[in-house]
Amino acid sequence: MTEQIVDIIEGVMPGPQGVQGPQGVQGLPGVNAVSEDEAIAAAIASDESATWQALRQRGGERIIMLGDSWTAYYGGLLPQKLQQKLGAQWVKNYGVSGAQLTQMANSQVTRALADPSARHPTAIVIVGGTNNIFNGTQTRRDIIEQTEELCEKVMGAWPGAPVHLFPNMPRTPNQGFNFMYSELITRATNAGVSVHVESLWLPMYRDCMFYRQDSNDRENLQHLTRSGYQYFAGIIAAAIHGSSEYLKTDSVCYAALQRYGEHDFPAASALSRSDLVIPNVGKSRLIFEVGAGGVTLHFDCSAISWARDIDSSVGSPTAADRYAMLKLCTLPEKGADSTTYDSGVKYLPFPPTRPVFGTACAWSARRPKYHGTLMVYPGQYGVTGFEICIDKGDTTSAWETFSQIAFTAAYPLAFDNI
Repeated sequence: MTEQIVDIIEGVMPGPQGVQGPQGVQGLPGVNAVSEDEAIAAAIASDESATWQALRQRGGERIIMLGDSWTAYYGGLLPQKLQQKLGAQWVKNYGVSGAQLTQMANSQVTRALADPSARHPTAIVIVGGTNNIFNGTQTRRDIIEQTEELCEKVMGAWPGAPVHLFPNMPRTPNQGFNFMYSELITRATNAGVSVHVESLWLPMYRDCMFYRQDSNDRENLQHLTRSGYQYFAGIIAAAIHGSSEYLKTDSVCYAALQRYGEHDFPAASALSRSDLVIPNVGKSRLIFEVGAGGVTLHFDCSAISWARDIDSSVGSPTAADRYAMLKLCTLPEKGADSTTYDSGVKYLPFPPTRPVFGTACAWSARRPKYHGTLMVYPGQYGVTGFEICIDKGDTTSAWETFSQIAFTAAYPLAFDNI
């Protein structure tokens, strides 16, 4: 039959009425006026062509999404926005609120495989991790085993389909367990999954601007706003298209500070001596900027006072005192009773993994007076510690008056701090 059709197009067989001529075949007017390739191309390209419409429906991304409440919040807003941004044929979401990695590996994969409308995905998107890390109840071994199981199950279910993992993080405290993310990232990467760690930077983006803050309910504080999920969908869509948004601008978080020894943590005995204090710590500015894989700190305060001992009377240093110390830390994520939770505080998500060093300067009337050094180091329960040393340079001259201290430091963005 195929040969017969070709023969008719080429004009070597008579048409239905037995009439043959160079301008066409009776019954097939004008078919052989153009080449075979041109005729087929024109038929497919026509907007009204059923062939073209069918081909369009078969094109586009087909995404299977696994995850936790971030995929289910606002009636599945994230997968809906992702489908719009990708122009995807479909995005099938099997994420469930509260799900951990092991539920994604088993029940969610099983549901997706049993869904006849979710055949032949072009990519798998996983949004999760926070439910394994948030409450600090799982061990490092738990994270390793669940991550490896998830990667094995997903890649076995859809061999050849690219797998993208977007770890998520609330702005609520996780008791300093950010280091668990290192295992999630490392194990998934080793398994061949594309891990997009920029999703962990969202708390930094313009100081948690995309996180819900309209209610102190802990459930709300764990999730993004509607605009936040739309923004997050853009990050996912960019990654699937082969690019990535690293949040290089406006990734800034302002952290609250306290003096060592306050609120029973860290213990006053750990670093009891402090020559300098900030009279009102709340008015100081501690800015954390995240970008291009690193964290940069900027600190400035409006006033400095002398305190010979953190728990005793205020006094001025002598000429023999060459150095002055200022010791601060970010607020702990929980108090000494292990239950305190302040929903109004924005917690710093990325302390350094080990001590890092920077520079400091004591100022007065916008003029530098003394230079010094800064040490930034990780503490328990998410605390980031700061030890600033101002150097007068000798043990003979009197201290000049200064009223401000500024410091800066930078360190790589990493997660494993033990």
